[in-house]
Amino acid sequence: MYSEKRAEMDKWADKILLENLGELDAVASVSSEEQANVIETGNSGDYSVMMDPIDGSSLIYIGLTVGTIVGIQRGLDPFKKGKDLAGAPSTFCMGL
Repeated sequence: MYSEKRAEMDKWADKILLENLGELDAVASVSSEEQANVIETGNSGDYSVMMDPIDGSSLIYIGLTVGTIVGIQRGLDPFKKGKDLAGAPSTFCMGL
């Protein structure tokens, strides 16, 4: 969480995404910008998901668009080079 103030929407988005990703059998671990540690789901999946639940959350207060960034890696280790991604990073934008 670099120097950005953590918005309530950050907490909400992080909670929702962690809960839903944790229910997917294919997901073994989740790394979130909002969490200090990698979260193991307890599933026997083959993928690790890295995410920033609300990128640009400081823009929420002035009504600008923010998004969610997601990367998917094969294996339990989420700390690999970007060129080795199993799924390209995606940004889902939403207007507030």
